[in-house]
Amino acid sequence: VAEIVTDGGRDVLGYPTNLVRLVEGDELRLAAITTEAERILGERPVYRVGEGPAGRAFEANETVIYDDVRTVDDGYDRQGARASMYVPIGDHGILSVGDADVDTFDRSDRRLAEIFAANAATALTLLDRSSDLERQNERLEEFASVVSHDLRTPLAVVDGSLELACAR
Repeated sequence: VAEIVTDGGRDVLGYPTNLVRLVEGDELRLAAITTEAERILGERPVYRVGEGPAGRAFEANETVIYDDVRTVDDGYDRQGARASMYVPIGDHGILSVGDADVDTFDRSDRRLAEIFAANAATALTLLDRSSDLERQNERLEEFASVVSHDLRTPLAVVDGSLELACAR
């Protein structure tokens, strides 16, 4: 899902520099990054929820746009990125979109990115639910196997007793 979102950001939004971070505990970890973003930005840091532009946008659950992200003083090198947009993907993570030009994002860019993020949140929620259902089914199958095994012995005893009783 994260790769589909980054590809969509590149192909539909027209911004080749974007990435998706997914939340793990209290951290936002890189899940997918476009080739261009990797080339321009290099290795990206892990943000804590509430830390840096991405962490703050995720924590606030609202899109944050910086016309020039170099004005953010948080110790992270954004190298060739200037304008940056951080869009929460529900409670799953954050979509970060960047551009080399200052003040590049307009309302339609924001709206499209938010639609991408909302669809990604829905897909990730469905994946989570599907995984939960698979785990529940595995537990039910295991339970059924144990119950089946536990019932076989008493049923075999009853069956044997009935055969003896019928034979008399």
